[in-house]
Amino acid sequence: MQIKDLIPTQEDFRSFSKILRMTKFVEKGNAFVPDVLKGFGDDRPILIMNVRDEQLQDQKLYVHDGHHRILSILLGGRTSLKPLEYKYNSVRMSDYEHASFENGWFTPFNPRLFLRSKNFMEWKMLIKHTYDLHGPEEALKVVNKNKEHYTKPRSVHSFEEFL
Repeated sequence: MQIKDLIPTQEDFRSFSKILRMTKFVEKGNAFVPDVLKGFGDDRPILIMNVRDEQLQDQKLYVHDGHHRILSILLGGRTSLKPLEYKYNSVRMSDYEHASFENGWFTPFNPRLFLRSKNFMEWKMLIKHTYDLHGPEEALKVVNKNKEHYTKPRSVHSFEEFL
């Protein structure tokens, strides 16, 4: 999977020290395969979403999770992901834009137009807490009133733009 074909969904990075450590790992010829992920505080592969837009009749590859690793791979000198480093899912744009509390999707947005803020997890936890205490209707109100707190207008379209 070529990194140039992947579109970030996050506006920035939370931990530059983590990126530095990961970059050194990649420079030594290593890959982020399942058995080494826990050493970096993660246990999931990079998650790439093939998002199909029914209205525009096209599809794009968005990175849902793994931004730090992808930037580290680029900084470490590679331009592609190895097969064991990522997982690939396919979804409709409408699925990405609407909350699905039962599936753990608490911060919906349109990835064509917006990026998640680097601290979106705080909002995800607030929305989840609201859902747990007050149910889906109240949680959806929090989502609809606060998207601007966990998203930003898209300003980056590739990982190379972060370099």
